[in-house]
Amino acid sequence: MLDGAPPLRNAAVAFIGRGGDLPRTPVPRDLVDSRLAAAVLADQSPWAVEGREILAQLPWVPSGCDQTHWDRLLNDEEPSVVRGAIKGIGLRGDRSRVECLLGMLSDWPYRSSLREALATLARKEPGVLDRLERYLLSPGNPLQARMEIPRILARVSSQKSVDILLRHLATHVPIMRYQVLKALNRLQRRF
Repeated sequence: MLDGAPPLRNAAVAFIGRGGDLPRTPVPRDLVDSRLAAAVLADQSPWAVEGREILAQLPWVPSGCDQTHWDRLLNDEEPSVVRGAIKGIGLRGDRSRVECLLGMLSDWPYRSSLREALATLARKEPGVLDRLERYLLSPGNPLQARMEIPRILARVSSQKSVDILLRHLATHVPIMRYQVLKALNRLQRRF
């Protein structure tokens, strides 16, 4: 795949990333490794953005890839690649990136992707809910970013999410109280 044309390479990585087209079909994940990731990142062809988007959304970490690959994708100049990297963090369950994602909540173009990735992480690892609550409580964090936390908690159908929201119902910030109430209503519909 390293020597193939970029569109074919991208299609192969997408196919492997999806897990194949047939259920229970073993897919050779080891074909996507750090050398292939480096080739995708170095690509300057018209298909370069597509390749980075596909790589960013892989639900596993290719062998030999380290954090620098994901850092580059998270800081890409193309918003679609950054959104893909955010989604990939959620799909991979990369809890080490929670603080990074929380720090990005002020970036308007990525908020929807961030909410979904953080909710996915919280569903996979309930300890993430504690980190979300700490972020919500910290007055040093921007209010607009903190207001996203109830929206994230509304996507995690668990008693712990309800408990966190109920603890913050009596907040002195009216717009935050409104967000908490909306989140509780959404959870009630989902339970």
